[in-house]
Amino acid sequence: MSQAIFLLFRMANAYWATDVASVQRVHEQVAVHKVPGTQAWFSGLAQIDGQLLSVSDLGAWLNKPACQGPVLQLHDSLGAIGLRIDEVISAQKLIPENTSLDANEVMMPGALTQTVEHNGIRFRVVAFKLLVQSPAFIAIRRTRSA
Repeated sequence: MSQAIFLLFRMANAYWATDVASVQRVHEQVAVHKVPGTQAWFSGLAQIDGQLLSVSDLGAWLNKPACQGPVLQLHDSLGAIGLRIDEVISAQKLIPENTSLDANEVMMPGALTQTVEHNGIRFRVVAFKLLVQSPAFIAIRRTRSA
């Protein structure tokens, strides 16, 4: 396998990596306005450079504690989407390795069977393109309970 540049980050008490090309910007602080009638993990809408950005909290989406860190603005080709995480660790040129999935591992749509290692930490690779196309991720409207 060849090297690629990965953005390494932490959220939901797990370590993740994604192709740096899928992330357009990292916003340390973003004013997000809640949208009534949406899922708790859908943080709301933010205005970035005169454009609306829908922001979802990846920790809350995984039924974990809400993330408290920056928002990753995904590349325009993936949509006007921001993902709140806990921490950006770094961007590194690394070689992905195929690994098996751990039954205790936090998983989400788009998580691949690849990992990268940096400073002794193994990061699960996630393809945001697959995550944002997932029916569960797209369904932001809160459903009424019976």
